[in-house]
This record gives sequence, C-alpha cells and structure tokens, in this order.
Amino acid sequence: MAVTLTGGIPTFVVEIGKMLDDTLKSTDVQAAFGTLKTVDSASVSGTTLVFDLQNYEFKDFGAHISLNIKLMKDETVFFEKNYVQSGETQGTKMLWGGILAVKNAVQQSTKQALDEILRQLITDLNELQ
Repeated sequence: MAVTLTGGIPTFVVEIGKMLDDTLKSTDVQAAFGTLKTVDSASVSGTTLVFDLQNYEFKDFGAHISLNIKLMKDETVFFEKNYVQSGETQGTKMLWGGILAVKNAVQQSTKQALDEILRQLITDLNELQ
C-alpha cells in the first residue's frame, strides 16, 4: 500500500494483487489448497485458479471487494463465482488514530475482506468434490 499527499490530503493506493498474492502464499492457504504457485497468464496449463478483480472501493470506513474467481483445467471452466465481501468498518480507528491509523485501517479492512473471500472459495471448492 502506498500513500501520497495531494494538497495535504493523503491518497492511499491499495495494491490488491500484492495483498492477494501474499495471502495465497500464507501457510494456511497453502495447506488448504495443497500447493499454489503464481504463473504467467500466457503459459497457463493444467488446473488453474484465475482471480479477476471486478471492483474495489473503500467507503464508509470499510473496504468493499468484488472478485471473480474461476477454476479452470486447461481452457475449460469447471467453477466460476463472483464473490462480494466487505471488511469490517474501521471508523473509530480512522477518526482517532491519525494518518498511520488510517493506513492500517484501510489495510486491515481490505485483508479481512480478502480472507473471507478465500474462506468462502475453499468451502465452495470442497463442496465440488
């Protein structure tokens, strides 16, 4: 996550791809899936999860994410679902904590939403078996 100041007002750039990648590399997620690795989209073959961010916004003190996820084998789509999730609101932290707390609030709410999407995905994929 990057922070820039524009006219004294902080602007936060949330790197969803990096946050998702870090989450997918976590021990818990790796254990749930067996083994996951990042591949170049031009060289995709075999069984692949494809993540496509549909929408991200931080409003009303919380992150709101819409993420389309596909499970593919070569070119065939076996599962596809659009997950919509909001992270916990962080209003108190943002109002009382200053600029560093705002950055943490954005990151925490976004991470919570991503974690819940992955939890739902794991449940959905387990039900396919």
